[in-house]
Amino acid sequence: MKKILELKRNHVIIFAIMVILVHKLLTSTFGTLINHLIPFDLTTNFGFMLVEFTVFLVALFLLYITSQKQVLNQGFTGFLKSLWSGMVFFGIVALGCLVFTTEGITNNAEYKSFPEILFFILFVLLVGLAEEFIFRGIIADSILQRFEHSPAGIVFTVISSSVLFGLFHFFNFFSGQSLEETFVQIIATSMTGCLLGAIYVRHKNIYAVAFLHAILDFMTMFEDGFLVGNSIQYENIAIDFVPRLIQALKSQSVFVIAAIFVLRPKILKKLVRESK
Repeated sequence: MKKILELKRNHVIIFAIMVILVHKLLTSTFGTLINHLIPFDLTTNFGFMLVEFTVFLVALFLLYITSQKQVLNQGFTGFLKSLWSGMVFFGIVALGCLVFTTEGITNNAEYKSFPEILFFILFVLLVGLAEEFIFRGIIADSILQRFEHSPAGIVFTVISSSVLFGLFHFFNFFSGQSLEETFVQIIATSMTGCLLGAIYVRHKNIYAVAFLHAILDFMTMFEDGFLVGNSIQYENIAIDFVPRLIQALKSQSVFVIAAIFVLRPKILKKLVRESK
């Protein structure tokens, strides 16, 4: 434990990378073990929920061994303010779900059973909690502890934790996702992470950013989680790389713009004053 704290204090970026690698190692190990002991179909929402529950437990464990468990004590302090700062998420999610639902009705789509839909909702909530515990609760918070005494340090915290959040999704390539799609996802999630990080460093409520993360995942995986014949599992599907990348840059730019507004100069100066 002492060496972990020394690494966090003296080499926080290396510490952050180590957290990601240990997290991936533990989740892969325990996920394989659980599937061996309790075989389940990974093409079902229940299977993905069960795996993600393991990921959530690992994230919770890492919060404790990295001495970051204090982020769990935030309760509702800053919760509503965080949601207000993340209103762009609600707008995008509402519009996206409306489009997908309309398409489903038009195409006479068949929906999965109620239990499977419930498992999907629990799945996205667990994804939100697990990833935010790691990338905002441990990584962003640890970097912020080192650099929160200057506006540049706060901005560095948001950017560095967001880049690491994006790079984390490279592991999806080993789950069957195409390299092109994985690269686009890394860029897109890094940009999304900028707003999640900005909201977290401003309001310091891990539960709010986890909720915002979850509802965005709910929208992006809506069809996979709700419609019969679809699976959350990654597929090696060829994409038109350049147009897809340009589309991602355009669509995700709204999160970067919102992040800049959330951490505008006036707010940055206020956060620096509060940290001293």
